[in-house]
Amino acid sequence: MRNASTAALTGNLRHIVCTAATALTVLMAPAAPSASAAPADVPYTSVIKSNSGGAWWRAEPRLDGRKMNYLRNGRAVHMDCWTTGQHVSSSEANYPSNRWFRVQVPEVSGSYYVHSSLVDRQTTVGGC
Repeated sequence: MRNASTAALTGNLRHIVCTAATALTVLMAPAAPSASAAPADVPYTSVIKSNSGGAWWRAEPRLDGRKMNYLRNGRAVHMDCWTTGQHVSSSEANYPSNRWFRVQVPEVSGSYYVHSSLVDRQTTVGGC
């Protein structure tokens, strides 16, 4: 009886050690770069600056465009290009305009639109 009990304990211990070794191997492996993250070599020199504290990152250049993410003031963005979209009045933006920028955000995939009045430190970009 004692040998069967010892064998069962040894088998359980071997299973625990193998499981722990596998978990440690996974934790110690170098992380693969995220394929969905925005490129690190893109200059993020522009920032969100809004009278209301932030701006919606939208799928289309209009106020009823699908909201992808809320970007708080100070959030760095890269301006890809500009486009003409919905005219936004000064009650909904820092100044009235129909100009929108397609921007990227570090560590987030995609390139979406922010109204031009909500982007500070604007860089020169071409049309989309």
